[in-house]
Amino acid sequence: RLRADPDARDIPILLVSACGDDADVVTGLRSGVDGYVVKPVRTDEVLLRVQSLARVNRERSDMLQSYASRSEQTRVLRSMLDFSRVVGSSDDLDEILTHTVEVTAEVTSSRRISVMLPDADRRFLRIAKSIGMDEEVARTVQVPVGEMIGGYVYSGRKAVIIDRKSTRLNSSHIPLSRMPSSA
Repeated sequence: RLRADPDARDIPILLVSACGDDADVVTGLRSGVDGYVVKPVRTDEVLLRVQSLARVNRERSDMLQSYASRSEQTRVLRSMLDFSRVVGSSDDLDEILTHTVEVTAEVTSSRRISVMLPDADRRFLRIAKSIGMDEEVARTVQVPVGEMIGGYVYSGRKAVIIDRKSTRLNSSHIPLSRMPSSA
């Protein structure tokens, strides 16, 4: 029953029994326990078996976490490969932008993504493609070049890292209060 319970199935089970013949030990191990100790119990043996079961359980947990991490890495790499194929074979800016926001949303598990491009005069950045935004809002957004995060990145040609502890941007120290609430 413990193995059927999702909250308890990974807990190692050590069976302590007065029945010590081979058939009893085999029956006990076939029932799903992780270890079998025959009475009278030797304290050192039980301690070593518990430590061994705990180590195996930790290693199993680490292995499962590693599998999950590799699975996520594989998912991201497949998305990036698909992205590279589409972008490499397309001359259509709209197709490239559509695929860019779709893959970015997928890889980052984000519900809202937008790509901003400069207008013809290079005075404002406008949303060229987005996911998860009201279309009317996306059409009306414009960020002056050199202002807010988008304008700052575009004009400075530098990556921007938001330091939430000090509520400032990377080396420029632009306060977050100057950024729009949707950033």
